[in-house]
Amino acid sequence: MGRRIFVFVIILFVKGDWLFGSPNTSDSIQTIIQDLTWAVDDQSIYFSAMQVRQDYSDYKPELWTVYRYDLSNGLLRTIFHSAIYVSLSPNGNKLALSVNEGNRRVLYTTHADGSSSELIIELGTKSFAPCWSPDGSKILFNSDASGQVEIYELELASKVINRLTHSAGANAYNPVVSPGGKYISYYLETGDGRDQIHMMNANGSQDRNLTRDTFNNIFPGWLDKNTIIYGQGTSNQPTKLYRMRTSGRGKKQFRNINSFYGRISSNGKKLAYIDNESGSIVIDTRGKVEIIPISKLIDNL
Repeated sequence: MGRRIFVFVIILFVKGDWLFGSPNTSDSIQTIIQDLTWAVDDQSIYFSAMQVRQDYSDYKPELWTVYRYDLSNGLLRTIFHSAIYVSLSPNGNKLALSVNEGNRRVLYTTHADGSSSELIIELGTKSFAPCWSPDGSKILFNSDASGQVEIYELELASKVINRLTHSAGANAYNPVVSPGGKYISYYLETGDGRDQIHMMNANGSQDRNLTRDTFNNIFPGWLDKNTIIYGQGTSNQPTKLYRMRTSGRGKKQFRNINSFYGRISSNGKKLAYIDNESGSIVIDTRGKVEIIPISKLIDNL
């Protein structure tokens, strides 16, 4: 298990998961949140989380759970147990998620409420980080089938799986497709603590390093079809959200937010991010901030 420590937040990398934790008030338990995605109507957020001890001594992959939080009424609902990394189909009807089954991770689709689960991908020992294409015809995902983590795509109609990256000893993590479907962004880990944001065409061609710096750049997302949002930090600086154009230019901090993971709503008015300091999810609506008490909500389920 590797360990990276940033200011105000403990970050661990355990079996393919980045763990950003913040203490809960009961029995030294903390809630850690891995990822999030907006519902199509921008009124709900899906996310994966678990509750573990401060020292992670009880960490188990099967503790990950996918939840849905409704912004309109403040209700939290459990969607799927033993699951992490959730992606919603463009029409809002289905989820794709990574499910822990023993020592393996496989990909399932379910209805948006978590019902009617169907196994769709079982490749290598770990298949995770699914992402739907904007037209709903494909699901991108990570797999270690080649011996390292690469990006693949599943064509849903034909069930054909295509490998999109060939990373030569590195690991290509967490693919996200641009709103128009033209590009795929991801981050490349080489083991030196200086992960870089990459972008390639939708067919895997013309892969290029966009950040090209000495910082640690992780978990890209899309603000719009021409702008990428991502987390950037170092071993002695907190991870903050940054933005840049698809040319790699115009890199700058985004609203001075301490976070490794942010996602914009479909209407572009709301930003949801995982806050490094509180360990919770924050909704930023053009400067108006709402902190969602995830730990308390999970405790009350």
